[in-house]
Amino acid sequence: MTALPVSRSADLRPLGEIAELVELWAWTLPLALLGSWTCFGAVPGVNWALWTTASTAGFLVVRFRAGRSPTDGYALAALALAGLLSIASAITANPVADALIFVSVAALFAFSILATATRSSDIGPAALVRAPLDVCRLLLAEAAARVADTFAVLRMRDAVPIVRASAMAIALAATLFLLLSAADPTLANWREVAWQTVLSRMFLARDAFFILLSVLLLGGYGLAARKSQPMEAGGGSSGNSPPAAGMRFSALERLIVLGTAIALLLLFFAVELSNKLAAPAVHLTAGETFAEATHRGFGEMIVAAALCAIVIITLDQRASRDGGERAVRLLSWGVIAASLIIVASAYLRVRYYEAAYGYTEQRLYVQVICAVVSLALLSLALELRSVIDVPRLIRHAALVAIASVAGLSYWNHAAWIVYANVGRYETTGKIDAAYLERLARFSPDAIPALIGVLPKLAPADASRVRASLQHASVNQSILMPPGTGGLSWYEWSSRRASARSVLGAAGLLDGPATR
Repeated sequence: MTALPVSRSADLRPLGEIAELVELWAWTLPLALLGSWTCFGAVPGVNWALWTTASTAGFLVVRFRAGRSPTDGYALAALALAGLLSIASAITANPVADALIFVSVAALFAFSILATATRSSDIGPAALVRAPLDVCRLLLAEAAARVADTFAVLRMRDAVPIVRASAMAIALAATLFLLLSAADPTLANWREVAWQTVLSRMFLARDAFFILLSVLLLGGYGLAARKSQPMEAGGGSSGNSPPAAGMRFSALERLIVLGTAIALLLLFFAVELSNKLAAPAVHLTAGETFAEATHRGFGEMIVAAALCAIVIITLDQRASRDGGERAVRLLSWGVIAASLIIVASAYLRVRYYEAAYGYTEQRLYVQVICAVVSLALLSLALELRSVIDVPRLIRHAALVAIASVAGLSYWNHAAWIVYANVGRYETTGKIDAAYLERLARFSPDAIPALIGVLPKLAPADASRVRASLQHASVNQSILMPPGTGGLSWYEWSSRRASARSVLGAAGLLDGPATR
């Protein structure tokens, strides 16, 4: 009698595949639970650093155990910067800095995911533009595949006893817990807490947040666990690869375009110089205030510098390389030098404004943007030594931007602004007390400095700032210590704790000034 062949594909799966699924869920569910517990609806602090570090560690461990050692330097740098920035959330209490940290960490994670599914050298400008959609597509598709694999494993013949036994064990444990809770007050309290927790979280936003984190983590860890070779990035191209077919620009065309750009920039410099020679200060037109003059054209100047960079890159990528490259590069460097002067001029306009009206966070951010744009232009100048590697240039510019966010987050610039304004007041007798009030109400980072400079202010201004500090301590839950209906331990940050401490010492904190 001939034995009939038996299909085993539906019943058996490699043990390694099952172990991989178990490992993915073992990382995904606890980290999603940690994120929904400490981050949902919580003030940024230790929680962001804790979750980011844990999720990054899980990503690296899964990738390493899959035999894919993380050799991509840019992906590793992105993960390291994400961890560094997340730690800054436990230092600063500035809402703007927190927003920048969140966006930057999300972008760095997205780049790491994209570099896992492809090669970072293949992530060109088009791929970066599509990156949010591509990363979402990759994560959702991978998560769906891993969920399908999990259900397939659960339907396996060999897994049925395990699933059945687990269900029976859970039912038995729940029954015993309900029975014993009637005989023990501690268990009864746990039962009520568990019941209230289930009722309060069922179908609510926290559960949706937990599911979202689970999907994102499962997709990311699933991609890290893939043992296949990296796929090509759609639409991306290496910076050293030949440009796609299409319009080409000869050396003469590029010289004309770049020459026109530098001629216009030189004309602008000539007009600016004539204005400076005609008057020692910023040139004012009829009916124009000093503030309007210093703000005039700032945005346009930055856009002009960025546009020059885009033109240089486009011409280089679409060059026909028919000779005259040296002249084109020299003229390109000239345009970059002129663009740097444009950015420096914009920076000086903000400095003039600060000299007249004082220092604010917004004006400081403008100066940081000028520095970032300048460094990006210098990086472009270095790239012009050969064919421009656009993905590398973008990565370098992004690195500068991320480093700027990290610097602003770790450096207490709000306190520096307070001291700078008070120093200006001691020299000129002018101070924007309304802005100090705003800092007192909305910037915990500035509170210790504000309390320290109160004796240096005029009595009326000091009274206004003190009233704002009192208002902040009473009405802002971010300043309330744990145990008073305020923050949990995982929402701690260094400067928030410092603000509570100095407010308590000054008698301005409504409640105990602990931790």
